Amino acid sequence: MGAPFGESDREDWWRVFDVHFRGTVEIVRAAWPHLLRSDSGRIINIISSAMLGSPGVSAYGSGKAAIWGFTKTLALEAESTGITVNAVSPSAWTRMTSAIEDPAVTATLQKYFAPEHVSAFIVWLAHQGTQVNNQTFQVSAGRAERLTLAALPSVRVEESTPAGWKRVADRLLSDSTDLTALSTTMQSFENELIGADPSIAEAIRSGPGVTTFDDKRVAS
Repeated sequence: MGAPFGESDREDWWRVFDVHFRGTVEIVRAAWPHLLRSDSGRIINIISSAMLGSPGVSAYGSGKAAIWGFTKTLALEAESTGITVNAVSPSAWTRMTSAIEDPAVTATLQKYFAPEHVSAFIVWLAHQGTQVNNQTFQVSAGRAERLTLAALPSVRVEESTPAGWKRVADRLLSDSTDLTALSTTMQSFENELIGADPSIAEAIRSGPGVTTFDDKRVAS
């Protein structure tokens, strides 16, 4: 399916990336004016868990990650249009997964992961009565879960120097169940502001939102 990044051909790498990312963007671009006129369009972009990292498929995984970022931004731009924009990361028994050599895994995929489970979810998400926007779902085997980027608790250094970060590295890299979901750029920025000065939290939550760099107010 791919090759280690250092061994990949440059043109092949960009060809795979473009098939997934540029292909998605240009299809949406062509459909966008028609969806705007309908005032009820539905965009469902297909991503993959490969965006989380998988050796040998850097072009594919990067393309899917780019589609996810594109989906999140487009969903916010579409909020006042009647269009909804979401992403689905599907898993199913397909020609790709049939290449898995572990017999226990392939038996489970064959038994539970029929593609129809994914298509049923897609039909629900695309229905005009479904008012879901700016969400990412992992879908397979008659089940689905929302996916989100999340931040672990922030770690503060007494002195912002390389040596200071070395002293807190274990805390910075430790796991925790205390997560903060980050659905938008503004939520991420607000989380950083609160990490620097916790007293600003109430002002952010009760105010008009953080001002973006083009000086437009964005609701949290």
